[in-house]
Amino acid sequence: RQTVAVAEQEILPFSLLPATGDHLSSIMAIDQQSFPDPWGRRLFLDELTAPHSRLYCALQKQWNGSIAVCGYICFHCCLDEASLLKIAVHPEKRRQGFASALLQKMMASAAGEGVRTIHLEVRPSNTAAVRLYQSFGFSCQGKRRHYFADTGEDALIMSFYTRLQNGEPGEEVPL
Repeated sequence: RQTVAVAEQEILPFSLLPATGDHLSSIMAIDQQSFPDPWGRRLFLDELTAPHSRLYCALQKQWNGSIAVCGYICFHCCLDEASLLKIAVHPEKRRQGFASALLQKMMASAAGEGVRTIHLEVRPSNTAAVRLYQSFGFSCQGKRRHYFADTGEDALIMSFYTRLQNGEPGEEVPL
């Protein structure tokens, strides 16, 4: 369980847990509010069952006693690499530490599986996300031209390289 604080406002603690089918409606609602091209139910169901896929959600007990899904992260682990597919936080819960906690969860989970490199694509116009990834040690490795079908916007390819046992960073591809 983690607790976050914003300014002097008290924020309820939350937990990061593997998502289940019971969470899908809430995850899909967050996805629809966060992306111009949201995933359908079938894609999320596939992510719940695929052996290489990980889907976690941030759950927070509300003042009225109910449990709310405040955000989610979906990523793939394959051998020593991971790919971040999606991360999103409910609009009313943004800037409260959920995205950072979800990203930390992904990185810890991936490291526990022997992952040495994590890749993602992000819109250059999503400066908040770019800053978040950079704050976690991700660096820009290149661009994918016209990656996002809805706008034709390029994607920045960002990667994180874990440290090897001798303390040296993993191999980076020069631009």
